Amino acid sequence: MKKRIYLIFVSFLLVVIATAQTTSFNYKAKLPEGNLTINDVQNDVAKILSKNQTVHAYVIDSTFKKIKMLSKRTYIDTAFIVDDGIVFKTKLNTFNLEIAKSLYDIFWVDESVIQKESGKYVHIYITYPIYFDREVNVKFYSLNKELMCRLVDDFLFIKTHFINESNTKELARFTSIIAKNKNIITTPELIEEQRKYIVQANSFAKDKLYAQAIEAYKKAIAIDQVAYPAAYYNLALLLAEKKDFKEAIKNMKKYLLLVPDAPDARAAQDKIYEWER
Repeated sequence: MKKRIYLIFVSFLLVVIATAQTTSFNYKAKLPEGNLTINDVQNDVAKILSKNQTVHAYVIDSTFKKIKMLSKRTYIDTAFIVDDGIVFKTKLNTFNLEIAKSLYDIFWVDESVIQKESGKYVHIYITYPIYFDREVNVKFYSLNKELMCRLVDDFLFIKTHFINESNTKELARFTSIIAKNKNIITTPELIEEQRKYIVQANSFAKDKLYAQAIEAYKKAIAIDQVAYPAAYYNLALLLAEKKDFKEAIKNMKKYLLLVPDAPDARAAQDKIYEWER
């Protein structure tokens, strides 16, 4: 009886150890080293995703049906660059992977253990889901750990590049708007609808309903982009709470463009420096 209990305990311990091993590897993407161009990195992604029977992918959407990991239906047959996206094809679908439009700018690789059809257990390395909206996300996985880490590093580079490019253009556009509206900026006048959204945003922010507050501030800004500079300051702080630091920096820079001599200009610059690190 004691021997049986001992064997059960040992078996349980082995299962616990095996389970622990499945989560022993977790990798957060970092920007690739070297003087790389966006074309270099996009070509590298296309090269990685074109490794037939090495990298797998599936797109989860509203019509998704459960599939077996490492299925032949998830092999990536081809991948090629299209504008700012990368189109890949499997037997299940064709998808334009527009990384710059993904909802999150942090990419991860995790380790998992699965049982193949032969009964053999293997370690696979799988990306966290890359979300595009509430119903669509993409996962990549492979037996090759280094390949998956390189892939998410490339994703981070692509996302960062296009966000920075977009923000630079937006700030240039915003500067030209300021130049055309100098009188309005010095004597701002809020219309009633804009004031309503600002009151809503402040109320949401007080209750820590950050997503609703962000939307309300955006609606207020859309009515008049220069009438209420503080909206950009407050919006930047809210975006930082949501860990959307690129957008936070852009909005704080807009605030400083509107009121460079504001009493809290130094604090705003310090925030930008903190978010850029």
